Amino acid sequence: MKEWFSGYDRVGVASALVAGACLLQAVTPVHADAPDLAFEVLVDRARTLSTEPYSNEAAPLPEAIAALDYDGHRDIRCLPENFLWYGGPEPFRVQFRHRGWLFKEDVRLSTVEGDGSQVQPLPFSAERFTYGKIASETVDPESLPGDMGYAGLALHKVEFEKFELDALEVGSDIDTDEAVATMLEGAIEKDGQLVKETFNEFMSIQGGCYFRAIGFGQHWGSSARGIAINTGLPEPEEFPRWAELWVKQPAPGDTSLTLYGLLNGPSVTGAYRFVITPDTTTSMDITSHVFFRQSVRKLGIAPITGMFLFGEESPARFGDYRPEVHDADGLLMQHANGELNWRPLRNPHHTRVSRFAMTNPKGFGLIQRDRDFNHYEDLETEMQIRPSIWVEPKGEWGQGWVELLEIASDDEGIDNIGAYWVPANETELAAGDELTLSYKLEFTQEVRPADGQAMPWVDTRAMLGDGGDEEANAKSLVRTAVSEDAAGKAVARFILDTAPQTALPSGTIVRSDVGVSNGKLAGEPVIQYNKFDHAYRLFFDVIADGTAPVELRATLRGATALDRKKEQAPEGTYDDVVDPDTGPPLSETWLYRWDPQP
Repeated sequence: MKEWFSGYDRVGVASALVAGACLLQAVTPVHADAPDLAFEVLVDRARTLSTEPYSNEAAPLPEAIAALDYDGHRDIRCLPENFLWYGGPEPFRVQFRHRGWLFKEDVRLSTVEGDGSQVQPLPFSAERFTYGKIASETVDPESLPGDMGYAGLALHKVEFEKFELDALEVGSDIDTDEAVATMLEGAIEKDGQLVKETFNEFMSIQGGCYFRAIGFGQHWGSSARGIAINTGLPEPEEFPRWAELWVKQPAPGDTSLTLYGLLNGPSVTGAYRFVITPDTTTSMDITSHVFFRQSVRKLGIAPITGMFLFGEESPARFGDYRPEVHDADGLLMQHANGELNWRPLRNPHHTRVSRFAMTNPKGFGLIQRDRDFNHYEDLETEMQIRPSIWVEPKGEWGQGWVELLEIASDDEGIDNIGAYWVPANETELAAGDELTLSYKLEFTQEVRPADGQAMPWVDTRAMLGDGGDEEANAKSLVRTAVSEDAAGKAVARFILDTAPQTALPSGTIVRSDVGVSNGKLAGEPVIQYNKFDHAYRLFFDVIADGTAPVELRATLRGATALDRKKEQAPEGTYDDVVDPDTGPPLSETWLYRWDPQP
């Protein structure tokens, strides 16, 4: 018998799995008095590892595997019958990822059983995989070593469908035994019935400390990482990696799966616990203990990454037929007081880093707001159903900032957007220190945050002019006559739209609050009611002071105290506490960086 589940009997598979489970290797004892025994062991290991010199020595990788290109690597597959727990009563399955191509580093996989007191390694076996025609030309599976490890794993939610046998035609010359065998292909026994397993992949971990997830019915998009070190600095970024991944064996009926990860890098080690609940929104409750081997210049917590090639502000960029190409179209941030800031993403001509100061943030994330297929026109990549990623801190994270990294890119295959939390005391973290944080991560198409009441901004467009050409300005800035002091300076018009069906009842006072840094407004902003979407459009013109980036801010606000006195607005229409000069916010605060000189 094998030391892993390489196949199954179509009848009595459950008993075979029970027997096979006894053959897994080496059991590691852990403390018996901890609420999560496996996680306690992992935290201790990460702490001890941080006191040792860093080593990134990977398990040997055969030359034939190291030489695989993209086609050769994708020709190696782990089929469902070789998934961990296939055919068993567990509601989840683990798919193994093979090393090779870009994924040359090894990850050690294990299972955690029962109360967590048993951690059982899952050694590499080529029999978990099928090697196709391309891969078989150079790879001999029988020669691959058992200590080679894996590149990572994928997690699947399994559903059991009752297996229906098609009736055989009476009197036909069909071989009955062969026909029945064909019909039973893929059938297993469960609770005395023949059923067929169907799979929903919801999480994948492969490469560095990356992981990504989707909700049911979504398409893969933005990703997350365990931690970010020195991201967005002139010096090389540091990439810790998952050294080990442990999966806790679920019980029948469980709706969540627990995954543990041991992180290792030159500056830090870490123990992570993920309690993952897959659904139309896949959520993860994450607890991390990070230990410092040495101080770091910049620490990025709960980092998320995505791709933004172009959006509605620059359609058909790069000669592309598609109107928009992106995983996410904005960064959303929620302050402790509930204020929401929306920063549309950009693909800049040069790498840009933006910081947004906050204290005890309620959440932040890379959001894919535009869900209209007609805005993407891509039948393969399905960008309209890619998930937003929302980070919800648990406890108080103190002072710091959300940092947004935007990297110039001409390739949609590259993640050029990053967002992460940077604690204000990052430079105080030195060798021997420990940082413990918990947060919730959601991969969703739903509106986030769920309690957000402000009007969301959905579209940002810009019309650029040249302050030295009055005729061109007259065409591009159709409303405002460019003032004399705009000569020789860059000018632009910005057009912002709120989401459909967000306009307030007729007669409600709505005002704009627009701020400009390193520039000034040319005239007064204008708000228009969009009767087609029952929404608002705000547009305004800006003159840059020079070539430095211009920071912009815009909010729609309700009536001021003076307005309320004059108009006698109905009681309850606005907040009870009203700023006498600006009125209460009705929309998110829109933030933007305009580069007058690309």
